Amino acid sequence: FFDERTLDGDVTTDFDGVDDQITTTYATRRNLCRNPSAEVDTAQWQTTAGFRINSGATLPREASAYGHGSYNFKVVTSGAADREGIDMVTVPVVAGTTYVMSAYIDTGGESWMMFAGDGTVGWTSAACTSSGMARKTLTFTPTGSGNTGFAFSAIGGAVVSTARICYVMIEAVSAVGT
Repeated sequence: FFDERTLDGDVTTDFDGVDDQITTTYATRRNLCRNPSAEVDTAQWQTTAGFRINSGATLPREASAYGHGSYNFKVVTSGAADREGIDMVTVPVVAGTTYVMSAYIDTGGESWMMFAGDGTVGWTSAACTSSGMARKTLTFTPTGSGNTGFAFSAIGGAVVSTARICYVMIEAVSAVGT
C-alpha cells in the first residue's frame, strides 16, 4: 500500500511495520547568544566602547514588523564616531572550532559590519548591509580558547544610522542545523 518515503534523498521509512524508523539530516541547534532577540529586554548587549565598537549608539527595543518575533533591537548611532554599534561579550569559544554567527538585519541600505573575536583569539568581519530584513552570516574560527565578543557596527565614518537586528544565532559548526 505505501511506497518508500524520502526526505532530502534519505530513506525515511518503507512503512512495512517491521523496521520502520524515521531518519533526518536535521541537527539539534544550540544558540550561544544569551539574548538573540529583544523579546524581553536588551540585556547582554551593550553600546559602550568595547569590542570593535565605539560608544554613542542607543539600543531601544522596537515592536517588530518583520515576522521574526514581537520585538527587535533598534540600534541608532549618534554620528559622533566611526563604528558606533552594539556588542555582546564573554561568549566562550574553543580554539580551532568554527562558529557561525547569523542574524536578520535591516540597515536601511547604510554600511554596517558584523564582527567576531577579540585580541587574544583573533577576529573576523563581514558586511551586513541590507535594505529590508535579510539574513546575514559570518564564519569565525578562533585561534585560542576563551571568551570572545560579537558585534554589529556602522562603518564609513561618523554617520547617523539605524539598524534593526533580530534572531541572532551563534553556534559551533558541528551543531549548525539546517
